[in-house]
Amino acid sequence: MKIRKFAATLLALVLCLSLSLPAAFAEAQQRVELKNLTVNVKCTGNAIPDEQLTIRLTPRKKAPMPGDAAALEAFVNTADCTRSNGYMTTATFPETFVFTAPGTYEYEVAQRKGSSLNGTYDTRTMVLRVTVSWSGDTLVTVAKVYEADQSSNDKEDSILFHNTFNNSAPDDPYDPPYIPGDPYTPDPKPTPVVPTPETPVNPPVLDARPDTAPTVSTAPTVPAAETPVNPPVADARAPKLIQTGQLNWPVPVLAGLGTLFLAAGVILLTKKKEDDNA
Repeated sequence: MKIRKFAATLLALVLCLSLSLPAAFAEAQQRVELKNLTVNVKCTGNAIPDEQLTIRLTPRKKAPMPGDAAALEAFVNTADCTRSNGYMTTATFPETFVFTAPGTYEYEVAQRKGSSLNGTYDTRTMVLRVTVSWSGDTLVTVAKVYEADQSSNDKEDSILFHNTFNNSAPDDPYDPPYIPGDPYTPDPKPTPVVPTPETPVNPPVLDARPDTAPTVSTAPTVPAAETPVNPPVADARAPKLIQTGQLNWPVPVLAGLGTLFLAAGVILLTKKKEDDNA
Protein backbone atom coordinates (compact mmCIF):
# COMPACT_ATOMS: atom_id res chain seq x y z
CA MET A 1 0.00 0.00 0.00
CA LYS A 2 2.81 2.34 0.90
CA ILE A 3 4.63 1.46 -2.28
CA ARG A 4 1.60 2.36 -4.41
CA LYS A 5 1.22 5.71 -2.65
CA PHE A 6 4.91 6.47 -3.14
CA ALA A 7 4.70 5.56 -6.84
CA ALA A 8 1.63 7.75 -7.32
CA THR A 9 3.35 10.68 -5.63
CA LEU A 10 6.50 10.23 -7.73
CA LEU A 11 4.44 10.07 -10.92
CA ALA A 12 2.66 13.28 -10.00
CA LEU A 13 5.99 15.04 -9.42
CA VAL A 14 7.33 13.86 -12.76
CA LEU A 15 4.21 15.09 -14.55
CA CYS A 16 4.42 18.52 -12.89
CA LEU A 17 8.10 18.81 -13.74
CA SER A 18 7.52 17.83 -17.35
CA LEU A 19 4.80 20.45 -17.68
CA SER A 20 6.79 23.26 -16.02
CA LEU A 21 10.01 22.84 -18.04
CA PRO A 22 8.50 23.82 -21.43
CA ALA A 23 6.81 26.83 -19.83
CA ALA A 24 10.07 27.95 -18.25
CA PHE A 25 11.94 27.32 -21.49
CA ALA A 26 9.36 29.31 -23.47
CA GLU A 27 9.52 32.17 -20.96
CA ALA A 28 13.31 32.27 -21.25
CA GLN A 29 13.08 32.52 -25.05
CA GLN A 30 10.56 35.41 -25.08
CA ARG A 31 13.39 37.97 -25.26
CA VAL A 32 15.50 39.28 -28.14
CA GLU A 33 18.24 41.91 -28.14
CA LEU A 34 19.56 44.43 -30.66
CA LYS A 35 23.14 45.57 -29.98
CA ASN A 36 25.68 48.01 -31.41
CA LEU A 37 23.41 49.98 -33.71
CA THR A 38 25.64 51.84 -36.23
CA VAL A 39 25.14 55.00 -38.29
CA ASN A 40 27.43 55.94 -41.19
CA VAL A 41 28.53 59.53 -41.81
CA LYS A 42 30.22 60.56 -45.06
CA CYS A 43 32.11 63.84 -45.55
CA THR A 44 33.34 65.07 -48.93
CA GLY A 45 34.66 68.33 -50.39
CA ASN A 46 37.83 70.38 -50.37
CA ALA A 47 37.38 71.95 -46.93
CA ILE A 48 36.52 69.14 -44.51
CA PRO A 49 36.82 70.61 -40.99
CA ASP A 50 37.76 68.97 -37.73
CA GLU A 51 34.52 69.05 -35.78
CA GLN A 52 32.32 66.69 -33.80
CA LEU A 53 28.85 65.79 -35.06
CA THR A 54 26.05 64.39 -32.91
CA ILE A 55 23.70 61.59 -33.99
CA ARG A 56 20.48 61.47 -31.93
CA LEU A 57 18.04 58.55 -31.63
CA THR A 58 14.52 58.98 -30.20
CA PRO A 59 11.71 56.39 -29.89
CA ARG A 60 8.33 56.48 -31.60
CA LYS A 61 5.12 55.40 -29.84
CA LYS A 62 6.77 54.10 -26.68
CA ALA A 63 9.23 51.81 -28.41
CA PRO A 64 11.46 50.15 -25.79
CA MET A 65 14.65 52.05 -24.94
CA PRO A 66 17.73 50.96 -22.99
CA GLY A 67 17.23 51.93 -19.38
CA ASP A 68 13.98 53.72 -20.32
CA ALA A 69 16.06 56.61 -21.70
CA ALA A 70 14.21 59.39 -23.50
CA ALA A 71 16.90 59.60 -26.20
CA LEU A 72 20.37 58.32 -27.07
CA GLU A 73 23.32 60.14 -28.65
CA ALA A 74 26.40 58.97 -30.52
CA PHE A 75 29.27 61.07 -31.88
CA VAL A 76 31.60 61.18 -34.88
CA ASN A 77 34.50 63.41 -35.86
CA THR A 78 34.63 64.74 -39.41
CA ALA A 79 38.45 64.57 -39.38
CA ASP A 80 38.08 60.77 -39.46
CA CYS A 81 36.63 61.00 -42.98
CA THR A 82 39.77 60.27 -44.99
CA ARG A 83 40.49 58.92 -48.42
CA SER A 84 41.65 55.60 -47.00
CA ASN A 85 38.17 54.84 -45.63
CA GLY A 86 36.18 56.35 -48.49
CA TYR A 87 35.68 59.63 -46.60
CA MET A 88 33.32 57.82 -44.24
CA THR A 89 33.18 57.30 -40.49
CA THR A 90 30.79 55.45 -38.20
CA ALA A 91 28.85 56.36 -35.06
CA THR A 92 27.89 53.45 -32.79
CA PHE A 93 25.19 53.24 -30.13
CA PRO A 94 26.70 50.78 -27.60
CA GLU A 95 23.44 50.35 -25.66
CA THR A 96 21.38 47.13 -25.90
CA PHE A 97 17.76 47.26 -27.07
CA VAL A 98 15.62 44.48 -25.51
CA PHE A 99 12.34 43.29 -27.06
CA THR A 100 10.09 40.87 -25.16
CA ALA A 101 6.98 40.79 -27.32
CA PRO A 102 6.20 40.60 -31.03
CA GLY A 103 5.44 43.90 -32.74
CA THR A 104 6.77 46.73 -34.88
CA TYR A 105 8.90 49.36 -33.16
CA GLU A 106 10.21 52.54 -34.77
CA TYR A 107 12.98 54.98 -33.88
CA GLU A 108 13.92 58.33 -35.42
CA VAL A 109 17.60 58.96 -36.13
CA ALA A 110 18.86 62.44 -37.10
CA GLN A 111 22.15 64.29 -37.35
CA ARG A 112 22.53 67.64 -35.67
CA LYS A 113 23.82 70.41 -37.91
CA GLY A 114 27.45 71.36 -37.37
CA SER A 115 28.99 74.83 -37.16
CA SER A 116 31.22 74.96 -40.26
CA LEU A 117 30.42 77.92 -42.53
CA ASN A 118 31.56 75.88 -45.55
CA GLY A 119 29.39 72.88 -44.69
CA THR A 120 26.18 71.59 -46.23
CA TYR A 121 24.80 69.16 -43.67
CA ASP A 122 22.44 66.24 -44.20
CA THR A 123 19.38 67.27 -42.17
CA ARG A 124 17.13 64.35 -43.07
CA THR A 125 15.38 62.29 -40.39
CA MET A 126 15.76 58.55 -40.89
CA VAL A 127 13.39 55.97 -39.40
CA LEU A 128 14.67 52.67 -38.02
CA ARG A 129 11.88 50.08 -38.06
CA VAL A 130 12.41 46.95 -35.95
CA THR A 131 9.96 44.10 -36.54
CA VAL A 132 9.84 41.45 -33.79
CA SER A 133 8.15 38.13 -34.59
CA TRP A 134 8.16 34.46 -33.63
CA SER A 135 10.32 31.97 -35.42
CA GLY A 136 9.17 28.71 -33.89
CA ASP A 137 9.59 29.19 -30.18
CA THR A 138 12.08 32.07 -30.54
CA LEU A 139 11.63 35.82 -31.01
CA VAL A 140 13.60 37.28 -33.92
CA THR A 141 14.09 40.85 -35.21
CA VAL A 142 14.28 42.36 -38.67
CA ALA A 143 15.52 45.97 -38.93
CA LYS A 144 14.90 48.23 -41.92
CA VAL A 145 15.57 51.90 -42.62
CA TYR A 146 13.66 54.51 -44.60
CA GLU A 147 13.48 58.29 -44.80
CA ALA A 148 10.85 59.94 -42.62
CA ASP A 149 9.23 61.86 -45.49
CA GLN A 150 9.22 58.86 -47.82
CA SER A 151 7.12 55.73 -48.00
CA SER A 152 8.13 52.91 -45.67
CA ASN A 153 8.41 50.76 -48.78
CA ASP A 154 11.38 52.85 -49.98
CA LYS A 155 13.79 51.10 -47.69
CA GLU A 156 17.53 51.65 -47.51
CA ASP A 157 20.27 49.26 -46.50
CA SER A 158 21.66 51.37 -43.67
CA ILE A 159 21.52 54.79 -42.06
CA LEU A 160 23.82 57.18 -43.93
CA PHE A 161 24.23 60.95 -43.58
CA HIS A 162 26.24 62.68 -46.31
CA ASN A 163 27.81 66.09 -45.63
CA THR A 164 29.79 68.26 -48.05
CA PHE A 165 32.33 70.95 -47.22
CA ASN A 166 33.57 73.30 -49.95
CA ASN A 167 35.16 76.71 -50.14
CA SER A 168 35.86 79.01 -53.08
CA ALA A 169 39.30 77.50 -53.69
CA PRO A 170 39.59 74.84 -56.43
CA ASP A 171 39.98 71.20 -55.52
CA ASP A 172 43.48 69.99 -54.77
CA PRO A 173 44.73 68.35 -58.01
CA TYR A 174 46.95 66.08 -55.93
CA ASP A 175 43.94 64.69 -54.02
CA PRO A 176 41.52 63.39 -56.68
CA PRO A 177 38.06 62.15 -55.70
CA TYR A 178 37.75 58.73 -54.12
CA ILE A 179 36.84 55.91 -56.51
CA PRO A 180 35.93 52.56 -54.91
CA GLY A 181 38.24 49.77 -56.06
CA ASP A 182 40.81 52.21 -57.49
CA PRO A 183 44.12 51.93 -55.60
CA TYR A 184 45.29 55.20 -54.20
CA THR A 185 48.62 56.36 -55.61
CA PRO A 186 49.31 59.94 -54.56
CA ASP A 187 51.06 62.16 -57.07
CA PRO A 188 54.30 63.73 -55.90
CA LYS A 189 53.77 67.30 -54.96
CA PRO A 190 56.33 69.84 -56.17
CA THR A 191 58.81 71.02 -53.60
CA PRO A 192 57.82 74.52 -52.59
CA VAL A 193 60.44 77.20 -53.16
CA VAL A 194 61.08 79.07 -49.96
CA PRO A 195 62.14 82.65 -50.75
CA THR A 196 65.22 83.98 -49.01
CA PRO A 197 64.14 86.45 -46.37
CA GLU A 198 65.34 89.96 -46.93
CA THR A 199 67.66 91.53 -44.41
CA PRO A 200 65.55 93.96 -42.48
CA VAL A 201 66.70 97.55 -42.48
CA ASN A 202 66.63 98.80 -38.97
CA PRO A 203 65.27 102.32 -38.72
CA PRO A 204 67.25 104.84 -36.66
CA VAL A 205 66.56 104.58 -33.00
CA LEU A 206 64.91 107.69 -31.74
CA ASP A 207 65.75 108.97 -28.29
CA ALA A 208 62.62 108.24 -26.34
CA ARG A 209 63.89 110.02 -23.24
CA PRO A 210 62.01 113.17 -22.32
CA ASP A 211 63.70 116.50 -22.89
CA THR A 212 65.26 117.43 -19.56
CA ALA A 213 66.76 120.79 -20.62
CA PRO A 214 65.27 123.59 -18.50
CA THR A 215 63.04 125.94 -20.34
CA VAL A 216 64.35 129.52 -20.16
CA SER A 217 61.59 132.00 -20.31
CA THR A 218 62.34 134.94 -22.59
CA ALA A 219 61.35 138.35 -21.38
CA PRO A 220 59.10 140.15 -23.77
CA THR A 221 60.87 142.73 -25.97
CA VAL A 222 59.84 146.25 -25.18
CA PRO A 223 60.07 148.47 -28.27
CA ALA A 224 62.30 151.57 -27.87
CA ALA A 225 60.45 154.80 -27.56
CA GLU A 226 60.80 157.05 -30.58
CA THR A 227 62.41 160.46 -30.07
CA PRO A 228 59.81 163.05 -30.94
CA VAL A 229 60.79 165.57 -33.63
CA ASN A 230 59.96 168.98 -32.32
CA PRO A 231 58.87 171.47 -35.00
CA PRO A 232 60.82 174.76 -35.23
CA VAL A 233 59.67 177.23 -32.71
CA ALA A 234 58.47 180.35 -34.41
CA ASP A 235 59.60 183.63 -32.95
CA ALA A 236 56.59 184.97 -31.29
CA ARG A 237 58.08 188.39 -31.07
CA ALA A 238 56.57 191.21 -33.19
CA PRO A 239 58.53 192.19 -36.39
CA LYS A 240 60.73 195.19 -36.14
CA LEU A 241 60.13 198.23 -38.42
CA ILE A 242 62.95 199.57 -40.60
CA GLN A 243 64.23 202.61 -38.91
CA THR A 244 64.54 205.87 -40.95
CA GLY A 245 68.12 206.60 -42.09
CA GLN A 246 69.29 202.96 -42.25
CA LEU A 247 68.99 202.73 -46.19
CA ASN A 248 69.96 206.29 -47.33
CA TRP A 249 73.37 205.35 -48.87
CA PRO A 250 72.11 203.27 -51.84
CA VAL A 251 70.06 206.14 -53.28
CA PRO A 252 72.92 208.23 -54.65
CA VAL A 253 74.70 205.14 -55.98
CA LEU A 254 71.66 204.02 -57.93
CA ALA A 255 71.10 207.55 -59.25
CA GLY A 256 74.68 207.78 -60.51
CA LEU A 257 74.50 204.47 -62.28
CA GLY A 258 71.29 205.52 -63.98
CA THR A 259 72.82 208.73 -65.25
CA LEU A 260 75.85 206.82 -66.56
CA PHE A 261 73.69 204.31 -68.48
CA LEU A 262 71.63 207.14 -69.97
CA ALA A 263 74.73 208.99 -71.19
CA ALA A 264 76.13 205.87 -72.79
CA GLY A 265 72.89 205.30 -74.61
CA VAL A 266 72.84 208.84 -76.01
CA ILE A 267 76.43 208.49 -77.25
CA LEU A 268 75.73 205.19 -78.97
CA LEU A 269 72.62 206.54 -80.65
CA THR A 270 74.45 209.67 -81.96
CA LYS A 271 77.29 207.55 -83.35
CA LYS A 272 74.84 205.34 -85.20
CA LYS A 273 73.17 208.28 -86.90
CA GLU A 274 76.54 209.63 -88.05
CA ASP A 275 77.40 206.34 -89.53
CA ASP A 276 74.12 206.19 -91.37
CA ASN A 277 74.65 209.76 -92.89
CA ALA A 278 78.14 208.99 -94.01
